[in-house]
Amino acid sequence: MNHYVTYDGNRYLNPLLDEFFGIRDALASESNGALAMRTDIRKEKDGYLMFVDLPGIKKEDIAISYEDGRLTIKVHANTVEKDEKGNPKPFLRRERFSGNASRSYYIGDVDEKNIKAEYRDGVLRLYIPEEKEEQETIHSIKIQ
Repeated sequence: MNHYVTYDGNRYLNPLLDEFFGIRDALASESNGALAMRTDIRKEKDGYLMFVDLPGIKKEDIAISYEDGRLTIKVHANTVEKDEKGNPKPFLRRERFSGNASRSYYIGDVDEKNIKAEYRDGVLRLYIPEEKEEQETIHSIKIQ
């Protein structure tokens, strides 16, 4: 299983160069309020298990789709509290994510009907079946 967002433990040895070349990813930019969607992937007997951190997100604000080998998770988070007049309450400091975020993973050609999802304790758990094996079909051509 492949996914496009990768993390290298030595990634931040030179953060100035990373920032200069625009290489910063969601894991490096949590301070800007982005929802990182940190993900762990574990190989299982007949597929993969993904654990995606979505702290403070309600289950009904998560959408998961699969198209052309890509699994996409979209999230809407509204952490803005409003007063009785409907105006946002002011903050001295704001670090929690509010807004829309998405992350895509390339998982290949899988049977999307067998993708299973569960959300509990701020963690989205996804079971992804093994990639479909392309079956060779041999057709005999009769010579006349």
